[in-house]
Amino acid sequence: IHIIGCKGRNSGEFNLPFGVAFDKKGNRLLVCDMTNQRIQVFNPDGKFIMQFGKKGKKKGQLRCPLGLAVLSSGNLLVVDKDNGRLQVFTDTGAFFKVFAKELDLPRFVAIHNERVYVTEPRECRVSVFDCHGNRLFRFGRKGCADGELNEPTGIATNSKGHVIVSDHSNHRVQVFTADGAFITKVENPSTGKPKGHFEQAEGVAVDQEDRVYVCDTVNHRIQVIPPFWL
Repeated sequence: IHIIGCKGRNSGEFNLPFGVAFDKKGNRLLVCDMTNQRIQVFNPDGKFIMQFGKKGKKKGQLRCPLGLAVLSSGNLLVVDKDNGRLQVFTDTGAFFKVFAKELDLPRFVAIHNERVYVTEPRECRVSVFDCHGNRLFRFGRKGCADGELNEPTGIATNSKGHVIVSDHSNHRVQVFTADGAFITKVENPSTGKPKGHFEQAEGVAVDQEDRVYVCDTVNHRIQVIPPFWL
């Protein structure tokens, strides 16, 4: 196990790091350093390369950056939570544009086939945009029935284009089509810590084999869902 960084404000140090991603070429690690209000960039060995962003409400400034993803252009899409928007930066860290705004405390972001999916936990929904930042539609509403959400947080897509959402306060993972139609869910209502039982699931990621990795936060573990379940 290799550790990158420690608590602090200097370059290469963190204060509540949140979202992580690799750039398009896979040779730079990008980290949302949330409380320091910046994005830091490292090589795969953890050597600090650069940082960008600072606290504020102006274009290119950040207030609680959480999620991030890389666009097909190679530019970086950052969830600027407390400013209620998504911002785009170049691979050199220069501000490019505001991608979307008037979001309600957005949390995480995923991209598939030029569509951008963003979770809005307080509104219990996922907002979907095209590659130019135009809102296409939303899906989800507050509830516990199939397809309903209660504070969705983590989001990812698989090779089929299915959208996997951590349904945080319903303690489960739900799967939707690219157009937001419910497909299936993974949950186990049993008490204790059996497989498939989540407690406030957060981040979610999908590997090249379509295995789904879920941060089972309160249970202090990662659960891996095999692709045949989805």
